[in-house]
Amino acid sequence: MIGRPLQSGAGRLRYGPGMSTPARRPGGGLSRRDREGRAFKLVVATGAGAVATVVSFVLAVVGIVSLGIVFLLAVLTAVAAFLLRRTMSN
Repeated sequence: MIGRPLQSGAGRLRYGPGMSTPARRPGGGLSRRDREGRAFKLVVATGAGAVATVVSFVLAVVGIVSLGIVFLLAVLTAVAAFLLRRTMSN
């Protein structure tokens, strides 16, 4: 029977030619703990980047730092937010 588990010796199941084994394949992605850790780090990075962007913008308006630093921080924060969104959607 294709696609149905078949009984083999000692009570173990053997899979027919139409099914793959349910075991995880190497390189199949991150574990739940790894995904949680990655999401936490990205939340911290996004929050810190947002704060740094706002502070540097205020300093740029006053004339202490250049707008180039503000732009760079904004881009880095956007990248971290994009990666966080991608991590949370999987």
